[in-house]
Amino acid sequence: IYYNSNGLWHESSKGYQIRNGSGTFQDVTFPGSPWQAMTVEYSQGGSSYNYTGNYDGRSYDWSVISETNLSGGGLQHVSHVMKMGVLRVTKDESWETDSRNVTLSFTVENTSGSRIDNFRLMHAFDPDQDHNSYGTHSTRNDTHSDGLYVEAVGIRSSWTVGYGVCDKDKQDVGSSAWSADADASFVDDAGGEADRTIHWRHREGSIGPGETIEFAGLLVYDTNSTAARRQY
Repeated sequence: IYYNSNGLWHESSKGYQIRNGSGTFQDVTFPGSPWQAMTVEYSQGGSSYNYTGNYDGRSYDWSVISETNLSGGGLQHVSHVMKMGVLRVTKDESWETDSRNVTLSFTVENTSGSRIDNFRLMHAFDPDQDHNSYGTHSTRNDTHSDGLYVEAVGIRSSWTVGYGVCDKDKQDVGSSAWSADADASFVDDAGGEADRTIHWRHREGSIGPGETIEFAGLLVYDTNSTAARRQY
């Protein structure tokens, strides 16, 4: 994964890359429109706050406090600390060198003396894994019937990427038409072929003054949809 200085994917024309069936790297997110978004929204004292970042528009509403490469011993691990209003958000993305899973871990601290309510964090991207080899932006997107997993399958290659939830009570996944809104209505594309985005979201009812919460989601890939689901 290639990160820019704002803490999201995409740098030097490279983004989230997977190994294809030949063992070489295939870029999933930079081809076409390099769309990868993260949004945090919450309310406090009767006011709503929104912090959105998206490489596609080169727009980021937060400031990055630090970026740290913690990789070593066969583990790739990059940590970004971001300031979003009264929140200090730490995003850790980690994966074993030969693994096909990326753990998306978040630590969110309310640095203020007042509670925040209705916290939402959404992570999303536009999968275009078949573009460089087959010239198409479309994938077959499907939210599985258990509601825990959404996948995007290359219509020519079958290379598959997906999000999985780690907390079924606070998280959901699905597809949309490039919505960066933390309250986006996720749909199940039911395996239809389209050029659309896939999403993962976490919600918290409230975070108390000085309180810190932690949560995580999972990003997976494999050379076909059945194998990718097994990774989850």
